[in-house]
Amino acid sequence: MTLPNIRWGLLYGVALSAARALGEIGAVLIVSGAIQGKTETATLYIFRAIEERQEPAAYLVALTLAAASIVLLAAIEVFKRKRMKEIGR
Repeated sequence: MTLPNIRWGLLYGVALSAARALGEIGAVLIVSGAIQGKTETATLYIFRAIEERQEPAAYLVALTLAAASIVLLAAIEVFKRKRMKEIGR
């Protein structure tokens, strides 16, 4: 009975944790090894592109990550409102 009551908070927590993990560059640099093309994450790609003066590519990937986060949060909101209508609240 607890899970249905905390469902939306749990979904928002997962979404925000994913966004936080995407933005964590320091730990990723240390753990992954930052091998270009093998262990490179999106945040490491952005970091490398900025260092190599490829700002347009870095901005494109950063905007893609931001858009993915916004779409994820919007989808949760849509499903939440749809569910609340079904329940009648």
